[in-house]
Amino acid sequence: FCDHDNGGSGILTPNSFVMVLLRCANQRFRDKVQKMPDQVAMLIDNQLKPYACQEDTQNIFMRMAYDPKVRRVLDQNNKELKIIFVLYAMMDTSTTDAMQRVTTINIKEFHMLLADTELLDDTLTEAAMQQIFEGIQTSATDEGNEHDIHASRTFSVGSGLGDEAEDDGEAGIDDDEELAFSEFLDGLVAVAAYKYPDPFTPFEQRVSSFLFDLFGRLRRHWSRKRISPQVDAMLNALQKKLR
Repeated sequence: FCDHDNGGSGILTPNSFVMVLLRCANQRFRDKVQKMPDQVAMLIDNQLKPYACQEDTQNIFMRMAYDPKVRRVLDQNNKELKIIFVLYAMMDTSTTDAMQRVTTINIKEFHMLLADTELLDDTLTEAAMQQIFEGIQTSATDEGNEHDIHASRTFSVGSGLGDEAEDDGEAGIDDDEELAFSEFLDGLVAVAAYKYPDPFTPFEQRVSSFLFDLFGRLRRHWSRKRISPQVDAMLNALQKKLR
């Protein structure tokens, strides 16, 4: 491909880029299919589509989620978020194993939170919710990802619900089916991006607006269901925050 390097500049024009893809498709798939359109289709389906934009999308989200201004918003609401996390970590009683996992949130409990607050809709669908959950898990288990470890230590205390909530910041960080508290925060940030997509409003403001909306929805939902001390503690904390 040296004769398509635009005079040694190292930059491909769009036409040259297409020519490179055509040559790659021909080299890679000429033994499997004879026609060039079929070769290009195989290149797109097998080599390009499965990997397109994945790394960039992940990096963009991580940069947004771990912007200092966004983390400051989360920090300012840490106490209330921790209380919510602890409450919903105990919500799944469908199995003995689920009942024993009271320091992490599984996908069923994450779904309960979004359903209780009526956040699921045509934009934030159940499929999107599952994609968020799985995406957070992927980002948390990527080798070299230090954000989640740092966040789990930063946001691991201050729940006001007792000792059982103090040491669980890193619990579940390596569990593919559970969210630790730091991962839960990432999940909420992702939901905020769905529910408040306005690109002209700074992202930290959108996250802040989403959290106050979430708090209001939770207060409305649970005010009629004072079923435990944990619910009472959450309602009291939310009442003070929303004054």
